[in-house]
Amino acid sequence: NKEFQNFIEQFDRTPPAGIVVNDGRNDLIRINKFSRNDLMVKKFNLQRTYDKLRFCLLDSKAIRSLRIALALEEIGVKTPKPVAVVEKRGKFNQLLYSYYITEYVDYDYNLLDIVADKDHPRRDEVKELLPGIGRDVKAMHNAGIIHNDLHAGNILVKDSNNSPEFYHIDLNRGRLKSKLSTKLRMKDLARFKLTTQ
Repeated sequence: NKEFQNFIEQFDRTPPAGIVVNDGRNDLIRINKFSRNDLMVKKFNLQRTYDKLRFCLLDSKAIRSLRIALALEEIGVKTPKPVAVVEKRGKFNQLLYSYYITEYVDYDYNLLDIVADKDHPRRDEVKELLPGIGRDVKAMHNAGIIHNDLHAGNILVKDSNNSPEFYHIDLNRGRLKSKLSTKLRMKDLARFKLTTQ
């Protein structure tokens, strides 16, 4: 699609119009172009000099996100469907910008929404969600996938006929290993918390 190609080439100079979902460390923008489904665009901001230097030698966070998302899809663990990675490098392989684009998931709540609000009407249901999340994490580990950033804010929940579906997000810290030791599994699981702190 030529329109999409032009859109990609202009991406960094002209940020897409859309709904800004998060304007914290990275920018998240929901747009409704080029697809029957809305798209979610994540721009990885490179603010620290350390990041600018290390990404001369390493894959970008967008590429890492894509790699983990494809691995999750392969084993049937849900994550927003990847659409594209857009990045540009300059002299000496310097990463100038990096975007990860997925389909937007029309989720019902982020798990953090519930656990952070003591008066949330669904707070008592959190313990019923944990076995399903545990099954996902076990499937990841059995496939050699380490999430590396497990917390309630990185799990979207979609109620589907009273059977919740979990979508795992923020995959850029994830790693793929040929085999995970019990120690590595426990270390990844130890990061799981019901807060972002």
